[in-house]
Amino acid sequence: MYIKEQSGYAHFELIYNDIPKNVASRGTIQSILDMGVKLGIYTKLTYPNDRRVKLYNLSKAASAEVDRFFINFLELSKNFSKK
Repeated sequence: MYIKEQSGYAHFELIYNDIPKNVASRGTIQSILDMGVKLGIYTKLTYPNDRRVKLYNLSKAASAEVDRFFINFLELSKNFSKK
């Protein structure tokens, strides 16, 4: 979801700097992103001008699931507020 809010792409340093240091280490964040890539949640791209910079974006399937979740959540919220 974080990546979706960042215009579709975020690079590792941006993600790392936005997470408090007492929440997760650099290695933990990298491991989570790598696992997300393996599971098909994210895709990983190399920045064209600097191959060291890795860009992450939400896969199409994951993006569709996030959208579906929020549609369902809003529908449930409407139904709940009617009661």
